[in-house]
Amino acid sequence: AAWVVLDGYCFHSEYQATVASRGVWLLVVDDCGDLGPYHGDLLLNHNLHAREDLYPQCEGDMRLLLGTRFALIREDFLRKGFSPRRVRSMAKRLLVTLGGSDPTNVTPKVVEALLLINSDALNDDALQVEILAGENNRHFAELQTAVKSSTLHVRLNSNAHDMARLYDWADVAIGAGGISCWERALMGVPSLVIVLADNQIPTARALAAAGVAVNLGRGEDLRAEQIAAELRALLDDTTRREEMARRGRELVDGEGAARVVMHMRGGRMRLRDVRPDDCRLLWQWVNDPAVREMSMSSDEPISWEAHAAWFDEKLADANCKMFMAIGVDDVPLGQIRFDTVDDKATISISIDGEHRGLGHGSLLIETGVAKFFAQTDVRKLVARIKPHNKASQAAFEKNGFRDCGSDEKGTGLFYRNDTGSGGWGKAQRCPRR
Repeated sequence: AAWVVLDGYCFHSEYQATVASRGVWLLVVDDCGDLGPYHGDLLLNHNLHAREDLYPQCEGDMRLLLGTRFALIREDFLRKGFSPRRVRSMAKRLLVTLGGSDPTNVTPKVVEALLLINSDALNDDALQVEILAGENNRHFAELQTAVKSSTLHVRLNSNAHDMARLYDWADVAIGAGGISCWERALMGVPSLVIVLADNQIPTARALAAAGVAVNLGRGEDLRAEQIAAELRALLDDTTRREEMARRGRELVDGEGAARVVMHMRGGRMRLRDVRPDDCRLLWQWVNDPAVREMSMSSDEPISWEAHAAWFDEKLADANCKMFMAIGVDDVPLGQIRFDTVDDKATISISIDGEHRGLGHGSLLIETGVAKFFAQTDVRKLVARIKPHNKASQAAFEKNGFRDCGSDEKGTGLFYRNDTGSGGWGKAQRCPRR
């Protein structure tokens, strides 16, 4: 293995040092700061309460990746996380998810609280409740009995797979203070957080301070009346739920895993899919005089209306893939686009004017081609480059494209026919070992 990732409270300082001494790259995942001195190459704490002063003892040139911008979110959430979030004025859909085991058996208290809320509600105003009970929940039979004997509109789910769909469905969630907090934040789900383990205390407090969630405290100390009161207040307050949803999405953007991988690869950029809010920036780039001069279509400026219509068409086109290149400091560096016809894709790139001349073009081509190959079966690529654009020609030739002459208009044609499948890429490997 090139990399070893340690995630657990048993991986003490001596263990880390032993792994690091074997000549592999080491990433340590931590949330408490009490396992030091720390050894390795990267230390990841993706919690809201992560601070540099938690890690005064890091050996060598270990890099700290701290905060929710590095939150590790699964891809199934990313597919839904950027869709508009509708906050309903009448909140009736509640998701209850207290981890895979709910060790202190808090879920029955939540059921009791729901009975208090629904006791005087008409059928049309009753809550629709989805309760997730993990496969390791030792109290499942007891919970099943409680739900069946209640008057609640409840579905008890012991084998949930599509969590993104459930968060998308819910108006409010009651959840534990683990990594699911960041999933709910990305999905814009206002939530009440119940602490089920000591390591969740800082997260619950930080979320409450940031206005993203309500901290209900330790599960074993809670009373049903407390849960009912806080839940009823949140369900009735549309403005507060809207604000919690907005702040949650500001806190977690879903790109944390990509940021971590970029650092693991020692790279200077990462790619993400182009999003609707990129439209104006791409319009500014395409109207840069240097870009217009090299354009295949026209050197005249493009109107906003024409660009917006083109952009919407490209986003809806299944044969077009567009990626934004983002730097280590989260600044957009450029874009790369692949337009596929039959078994061949035309590739085009542009670099932000302030970041030209730094080698970003060649790296963008390499990284973009690897990502495109990983996502599609297309292996034939063509780049159309004006004869006097020597810098672009050199960048493509450096990445395996060969000069195949010109078309009838005198535009240079550069082809690449590749049987590779993407992967890490030669320039993306960390160079130090």
